[in-house]
Amino acid sequence: MKKIFVTLLAAALLMAIGTVAIADADRQFSEDISYFGAGLSDSIATAYSSISAGSSTVSLSCYTGAVEIYDVMLYEMELQKLVNGQWSRVCIFYDTMFNTSSISGSEIVSVTSGTYRVHTYHYIQWGLYEDDTYTTSQSVTVP
Repeated sequence: MKKIFVTLLAAALLMAIGTVAIADADRQFSEDISYFGAGLSDSIATAYSSISAGSSTVSLSCYTGAVEIYDVMLYEMELQKLVNGQWSRVCIFYDTMFNTSSISGSEIVSVTSGTYRVHTYHYIQWGLYEDDTYTTSQSVTVP
């Protein structure tokens, strides 16, 4: 268990500093629909990402819910901006909780004008069992 915890902690740290790519090449994301990964089982009952825009800020949120208590739950919530037709990372937020059935996060970020969305990685682990998925919010425009 200690080895698994250390491995998860190291992986979370690597993802937080941006050395691990968040999106898998074989997964496609829509601007308007949350997408659940191919390996999703009944373990992750709810997963979503959302965004709303103000005059110079965006409000981001994500949620992961499971049907029972898991050893580890984490999310990585990435704010992306549309630049020259490509989604690029603006910033990333993450959190990990232990012995829980849900995890959520929210942030308010000051931004310049443009089109933004939230892309979130959701992960749960219980013993050696793992499950994960991605969600992507609809896009919003900040004037």
